[in-house]
Amino acid sequence: MRRRAWGGLLALAVVGLASPARADEAYAEAIGGISFGPEEDAAIFGLAAGYDWDLTETIFVGLEASLDKEMVQERHVALGIGVRAGLEVTERGKAFVGLNYQSRDCPHCEAAWGFSGGWEQEIGERLYLKAEYKHLATEHEGDKEILIAGLGIMF
Repeated sequence: MRRRAWGGLLALAVVGLASPARADEAYAEAIGGISFGPEEDAAIFGLAAGYDWDLTETIFVGLEASLDKEMVQERHVALGIGVRAGLEVTERGKAFVGLNYQSRDCPHCEAAWGFSGGWEQEIGERLYLKAEYKHLATEHEGDKEILIAGLGIMF
């Protein structure tokens, strides 16, 4: 199942390279960062993909899905699903905020709800860099703070 998910995201990225650019954008990105939690800090890696719809020339809303893995022995890949909204601040840069859900990433862990905020900066016709902060909250385990950097492609 995990191989199919990673393969599906890779196929989505390859299809995007062949697609013409348009106002409303799909995207796929590789992400990495660090997670700060009550138990331990850990490196985190993953993939994300989504679609943003333009509401006006500068305001957008979107949906996003992600697969994240904390590099801790007992953790497995977590699925994240979220919504986001943002503002195109410059011709090549946009700020966004989001609300998201993340599935359990270990047998004794809880699912988490959270919010995020970040910046995406285009560095080429279809490439962009991303910086994002996420706050994930659980009922009993305590909160996690996550700092993420990403490299993505728009199509």
